[in-house]
Amino acid sequence: MRVQTLPILRGDLGTAQTVALMKLLVDRAILNPGFRAYAIRVASQHGRNGITQAYGIRQWLTERVSFIRDPDQLELLQSPVEVLTQIVQVGQMAMDCDDVAMLGAALGRAVGLRARFVVTAFQGPQKPFAHVWTELSDNRQQEWVELDITRTAQALNIPVTRRMVVPA
Repeated sequence: MRVQTLPILRGDLGTAQTVALMKLLVDRAILNPGFRAYAIRVASQHGRNGITQAYGIRQWLTERVSFIRDPDQLELLQSPVEVLTQIVQVGQMAMDCDDVAMLGAALGRAVGLRARFVVTAFQGPQKPFAHVWTELSDNRQQEWVELDITRTAQALNIPVTRRMVVPA
């Protein structure tokens, strides 16, 4: 696995920088033929309807992912291709919210669904962004399927006070 370190700005600019890197990793994943083939396999088990495929991707993630925090003082972004490879080999993987968000976005986009990242803050309008998830939709319906499978594990059962939505 290749590791690259980059300095990240603080505050909202750092969040925007991180989300841009997440989108880049998703873009790279959907160009990988093996990744796309696996995404098709996951989605096609739930029919041809885009919304049911999105719910199927959520179920697949729920069954294979457990939550773990990033290392202290480090924002770790793992490639969806490498994460999927680990899941296929071992059957499951522990990851944080941004890794789950990227994997969900890449699986959805690989089968033609629209994806967006929802970045949120809690406990006040001036608090920093602290959590991210993906939502998927097809081009025919306005319904968005939330893939937020790590919030409960993080004990983030509190109201969202700020939110930023970014196409994935």
